Amino acid sequence: LAAYSEKTGKGLIRHVVYRYSSTEKNLLVIIVIKSKIIPLKLENLCKDIRGRFKDVSGVLVNFNTAKTNVIMGNETMPVTGSDFITENLEGRIFKVSRGSFFQVNPESAVKIFNTVKTMLEDRLKSPKILDVFAGVGTFAVWLKDIASEITAIEEYPDAVKDAKENISLNHAGNIKILEGTADQVLRDLTESNEVFDAVILDPPRKGCSQETIEAASKLAQKYIIYVSCNPSTLARDLKLLYEKGFTPEYAQPVDMFCHTYHIESVVILKKQQ
Repeated sequence: LAAYSEKTGKGLIRHVVYRYSSTEKNLLVIIVIKSKIIPLKLENLCKDIRGRFKDVSGVLVNFNTAKTNVIMGNETMPVTGSDFITENLEGRIFKVSRGSFFQVNPESAVKIFNTVKTMLEDRLKSPKILDVFAGVGTFAVWLKDIASEITAIEEYPDAVKDAKENISLNHAGNIKILEGTADQVLRDLTESNEVFDAVILDPPRKGCSQETIEAASKLAQKYIIYVSCNPSTLARDLKLLYEKGFTPEYAQPVDMFCHTYHIESVVILKKQQ
């Protein structure tokens, strides 16, 4: 079972990802491969992993055949055991399945969620919020008690399913989920003349598309909060938002990826009248 090389494009195993639940003290192991089928040797390895390690609740295989540095592909198949974990963060329950995005460091994630909450509480009363790149609904659920209503956008079907369950588990009746790409859903909201007090952007490392920046600047009437895991794309997108009339007020770095040079950042920008 050879390791994949980005340089040559050869090899099978691209990544080994695990999701650990600090609540349940168990984890999922996800093996990302450059293949559309699971070789018998790999299937046997998956079963052996779960058989030997009692804390592994499930082993899954993710298929990523694209020539890209994106970690996971869109399709994940459970081989043995469970295909989700459950996390309890300060009384809020989150179900995270298969390849759904969830912050990798729960303690630092809580700091980020509370930073965003404080930023909004200090500036707005019962705001109407748009949560772009919503994942399993973490920001939406975290902010449900201070918002009048929250609209969350997510394109990945498993994450949308998780988000709907998390809304139910946390009794968050003021949250609605819109499934689709950020660009498409934001375009629809703009064409419908929707407006929000605050827009939360939490994009992947590549940052936001110009279309997302354009739409977010039209939809946000007062503030944009940008949560970034890549300072270079953050700087690029802040420049674009500044050109659209949004001025950064405050930035908070968070050491999400301990013992690495990576840094997570939370920035709030105010719309200039």
